[in-house]
Amino acid sequence: MKRSPIVAIATSVLALAGCVTLGLASTWRPTRGERFDDAVADGVVGTIQGTNIFDAIDYTPLGAPGSLVLPTQLVYKAEFRTRPVREKGLTLIDGDVVVTIACNLKERDGTHKLADELAWHLNEMSGRQPKVVDISAKPESGPVIVIGRDDGKARELESIIRRNGDELYIGGVGDGVSQAITYVLESLGCRYLFPGKAGKVIPKREKVELDDIALDYVPRLKVRLMKVPVTGNHKVNDGLRAYGFEPSEYSKLERAKVDRPGNRGFWQWHGVNAGKIVKTDNPTFQASVLAGHQYGGYYARFFKEHPEWFALQNTGSRQQETNSHPRLCTSNPQLREQIAKDTIRVFEANPGRQGASICMPDGGYMTYCMCDECRKLDPANSPVSRGYLYRSKEKPHSWAKHPYSYVSLTDRMLDFSNDIQRRVRAACPGKHVVQFVYSNYTQPPVKLRPDPDIVFFNVAGNYGDAKRFPALRRNIAAWLSFGNQTVWRPNCLAGLGGGNRYPVNYGRLFFNDISDFKANGVVGVSLDCCSADYSAAGFMFYMIAKAMTNPDRLDYETIAADWCRTGFGKAADEIADYMLELEKHYMQAAEGAMGVGGYMDRFDIGEFEARLDKARKLADGDFDVLARIDYLAVSLECAREAAKVRAAWKTGDWKKLGAARKVYKDRIKEIVIAHPDATRPGGCVHMLGRPATAEERDRFQQALADDDPDREKAAP
Repeated sequence: MKRSPIVAIATSVLALAGCVTLGLASTWRPTRGERFDDAVADGVVGTIQGTNIFDAIDYTPLGAPGSLVLPTQLVYKAEFRTRPVREKGLTLIDGDVVVTIACNLKERDGTHKLADELAWHLNEMSGRQPKVVDISAKPESGPVIVIGRDDGKARELESIIRRNGDELYIGGVGDGVSQAITYVLESLGCRYLFPGKAGKVIPKREKVELDDIALDYVPRLKVRLMKVPVTGNHKVNDGLRAYGFEPSEYSKLERAKVDRPGNRGFWQWHGVNAGKIVKTDNPTFQASVLAGHQYGGYYARFFKEHPEWFALQNTGSRQQETNSHPRLCTSNPQLREQIAKDTIRVFEANPGRQGASICMPDGGYMTYCMCDECRKLDPANSPVSRGYLYRSKEKPHSWAKHPYSYVSLTDRMLDFSNDIQRRVRAACPGKHVVQFVYSNYTQPPVKLRPDPDIVFFNVAGNYGDAKRFPALRRNIAAWLSFGNQTVWRPNCLAGLGGGNRYPVNYGRLFFNDISDFKANGVVGVSLDCCSADYSAAGFMFYMIAKAMTNPDRLDYETIAADWCRTGFGKAADEIADYMLELEKHYMQAAEGAMGVGGYMDRFDIGEFEARLDKARKLADGDFDVLARIDYLAVSLECAREAAKVRAAWKTGDWKKLGAARKVYKDRIKEIVIAHPDATRPGGCVHMLGRPATAEERDRFQQALADDDPDREKAAP
């Protein structure tokens, strides 16, 4: 087989990315940020209820300058190894010899499900069904696999594999047991490339012989989460209904994403979203330290008696018209006392919990507090941070944004978070508050250091603009320098802007960043904005999952080539070319900050279809390989439908666009029903581009209001 194109072209792609080297300045000294007046000078003005929106309050930071100097270069770079070469070990199946699998069937602690899954895979490989017995009935001779738990004897999430003669022990703590099972199955040649039956690779053989493997592995990431759309969430349900699905109907289709009922799903196989597979006596860090936006009910609870607890708006009022996402006056001492009490109650009600979220609400139409006391917490030399003011109309979804420049709010948020952590620690020693590094408080502080007990979920990162790639690494390096436990929780899966129905691959960015962040002490990765469009991005999702665990420390090229080889056989090199061309296409769009629209306009669907046609010919009648190629082709079918909507958008004919979107929804529903394991409803409205002017947007919304009753949910 010729040398893999993934290896051959990797260097040029890395050079294009410009983000995988660590040759950055050693320190960062913040300078005085652009003042609010500069935004006015740039013509960023507007009116609210007849009043200039900038006149109601002062936007000058009142805090004394800070003098923190923080590193911007990661200390360590991930070290990779070659794939280990092992001798043949235990024979599991050969003629009359069939391995017995023993576990605790009486307690039903989750190991019994793993035993059943392991037995099923061995039967699929050889046609011979291993027996699963209780540990008390373990045979004294012959090959036997024992699956157990090591709570109290091993570390959190540890995976253990050891052999003693004809007995193989697979154990660990919690999800560590599940990952040890995956390690054994992958050592036997099995792979889970993407969800569904087509994504599971199970080699056929009469003699099943396991390599002489041993494992004692504790993952560096204690948090490994992928936020996939879940039926039942009201936003997901609304999206499903927009495409003609009732949630209960779609839930039945989603069962196709698992290759066999009872088996672990794609993400659980790879150790992601896998916290409850095997019982553990102690709560895991992942389960007990969760981040999430808080205070959604505070406005209803407290505004009437304590309006001073809420953010002073650009109108000069603290009243907030959309109160599900209230902005708070975080300098207010009575508010802090209330938040501390509520946080302490969380720990009292859940004594096993290690952390409780104090994260601010997300989104909404209110701006951050600009009262004097809050602005006294904003050092005047903090870096610039863009914010938005809003003018009120009857319907909140049509409010207009007015950008303005102010300084970063990070020091303000740290002053608040440090205070809450001190109050919580006094009442609940050893407990942590959890705070986002997010929005206008993403940039590192210039004055305050965080309390060491705070756990941060850092949302920094933008993979849609290559010029911003290095900023992510500078940010992570600066925040890690404080020594706080930090989970990377970016929205980078939005890619060039979210909602992309076209196939994409920027898995190398994720793989390298996750690997280096692990090496420098990040304790978890939690990814939002997952499309669950596995035909379009399944390869990238696989590389992300492998970066999160990776006990053999294999590099990107090795894992990518293995994905192609094990899944596509004689067509492996053509599929490798396909994935690499997707990567190059994405990186060129990111280099030019082209957004989703630019990516679509430059994407030659026919060229990628031709590549898959060539792969089909090379597959030489291998039905499993052909099924996987067809799986990849689903995303190109969706892309063709999306291209029609894009073309209608570019005509400027709003009626034509509304009609095209309706056709798109109907076609996507048909594709999802035919391929529920490969794709899901969604994608159209978020990738159309944006109207150039407010007047143009109003025309667009009015046209859709005439034709489309779902337009408030669907309009970009």
